[in-house]
Amino acid sequence: MAARSARKGSSAIKVVSLKGAGRPTFKRAPPIARPVPRVSGWFYDGARFRAGTVGWDGDVLTEVRAGTARDAIAKGLILPALWNAHTHLGDAVVTQELRGTLEELVAPPNGLKHRVLAKAKDEAIIAA
Repeated sequence: MAARSARKGSSAIKVVSLKGAGRPTFKRAPPIARPVPRVSGWFYDGARFRAGTVGWDGDVLTEVRAGTARDAIAKGLILPALWNAHTHLGDAVVTQELRGTLEELVAPPNGLKHRVLAKAKDEAIIAA
């Protein structure tokens, strides 16, 4: 029996020919795994800081685990990239049904949001 591999796309195709069997049979080999970049150190898991490793592929986390990776590309405090995540908690004081254009609802100084916030007491805004 003779075997050889040929590359096709990202997977290898293994050609297996058997003596006297006529046509060769083809079997697709499992795809070759790409290395996943990993960093090791301290990260926040939603409840506490813990030591571990985080791996990703593109924009997707593929691995979050305890322990230090031998192939980590960096070690230290692991933080996500920063993005604009500001909130409008004070806007929760507006409890009426919202109708109108965006400008009528939020544009200063006469939009609904600004009128309601101007009339509201600090305690009501904090409680909202």
